[in-house]
Amino acid sequence: MKPRGTENLEYVGVDTIVLKRRAVRPTEAPPQEGLGFFEALLGVSITTEDREGFKAKYDAALTDVFKSNGLRRKKKCYKAAHLVKQVSDKAPSIIEGILAKLDELVSRIDIYCAYYGQDFISIYGRARGERLEPIAFINKVQNAFPHVCAWKYLSRVLGLANGSFELDHFEGKSTPAWRDLSKSTSSIKVFHSGNECNALISVSDLVLKYVDTFHRGKVSGKSLVETLTSRLPTFENRTYYHNLGARTEDLNYSAPDLPFDIDTSPFFKHPLYFLVWNPQAPRDIVKPSFEWSSVYNRVMERAFIEDGSVKFLSFDRDPIFWDPQTDFLVPWSDVDLDHVRMLEEMGHELPRILSKEELGAKK
Repeated sequence: MKPRGTENLEYVGVDTIVLKRRAVRPTEAPPQEGLGFFEALLGVSITTEDREGFKAKYDAALTDVFKSNGLRRKKKCYKAAHLVKQVSDKAPSIIEGILAKLDELVSRIDIYCAYYGQDFISIYGRARGERLEPIAFINKVQNAFPHVCAWKYLSRVLGLANGSFELDHFEGKSTPAWRDLSKSTSSIKVFHSGNECNALISVSDLVLKYVDTFHRGKVSGKSLVETLTSRLPTFENRTYYHNLGARTEDLNYSAPDLPFDIDTSPFFKHPLYFLVWNPQAPRDIVKPSFEWSSVYNRVMERAFIEDGSVKFLSFDRDPIFWDPQTDFLVPWSDVDLDHVRMLEEMGHELPRILSKEELGAKK
């Protein structure tokens, strides 16, 4: 049963990637500088009217689908990259199995794409002004695309109705789209590591991987939608496309118009679990192994259960916005604990410190 007051409220989980394709040049065409790769911003949102039911069904679906494929479930919540790393070529059937079990709880699937045919795109129009070539523009704004997708859903689908948006964490410069979205009456929650601790965002990420894997031919609304619906026909009448790259109001709203960072901190989803991890080995080398450790998985599981989020502690920024009353610090080693205590000596009010033992993780 839904909580009172949430009837017909749409819960929308959003995640995005950069779609990259190798461009094929006809043999009779002369070589062109820069020809060879095509890039576009690609987003997916999953909508449900029963958030708690969706979360419970997602959890059960993972258990069932892994078991039916003879696999061991190692994580409470999977992002696509982790799923592929563990199950390899079984990933498509796992994703299909999860979507099939969630079928009745998915109200709609929306696919968003932005690619640009013009010579340049103008940014910072309210300030100094700049012009960027399309690829440079995509590189600049790709991390901020979740909020553009949410804004499009708000303006095109919801209209005057309220929604609840759950966005994978993003960063970017200020846009009209963000100002409209953040000032709306809809609920906005930004989840750090959202595709690893939030069911709606996880499924959005899995669908992105599925579409990216099987899409072929020219990138268009029809081809992107049919990549999904041709294989999962039950979603045919619930999958929609939004073009965010045309020279329309959409581009005016989604291009940054001020060279200041979007302040997403008021919308961070707490409790926030801060992993305090400063390995002696280069982080990039050992991080993939750490992401399968008992501590890491238990933190993500706890965040999933408590509707929280997870990030690696950044000493230069995080003490500014953490909430000592609700958040947690999870130091990996005695050295990491010493670093946390040093923050306390500086006068910072610390969130509660969680040990490996309290998490129930292996030492």
